[in-house]
Amino acid sequence: MRLRPVFAAAGALLIVACTPAGSPDTSTAESSTTSTSAAATTTRPPPIANRIGIRTVAGLAEFYDTVTGERFVPRGTNYNMIQLVDDPALGTLPLDVTLSNEHYDVARTAAELSMMENLGYNIVRIMPETCAAT
Repeated sequence: MRLRPVFAAAGALLIVACTPAGSPDTSTAESSTTSTSAAATTTRPPPIANRIGIRTVAGLAEFYDTVTGERFVPRGTNYNMIQLVDDPALGTLPLDVTLSNEHYDVARTAAELSMMENLGYNIVRIMPETCAAT
């Protein structure tokens, strides 16, 4: 089974989950519907502006906070949970199960993200394209 990532923004946290490819889209993006005499038309709100931007200072590019104007220095890490998973076709493989429906651990993830925040990390990279199919 091939999985496709589903993204949802919640405040400053990007939440990503894997769902089987071909699953119905259950995204919760707000939308409004307006009726016309012929058919209903769905419109979506404009995209939210990025909080972190790029600007040029003294001829060099830098990240900055678009709200405060302060320089932003990204500090972070990759976030992966690798487990040995039995695959009927390929045998036992080390797979990234960070966002796997069967292996996701809310308490563990919250504790690890809290620890990263306490260490001064302000970004975390996850790779939904490596989600395990279990």
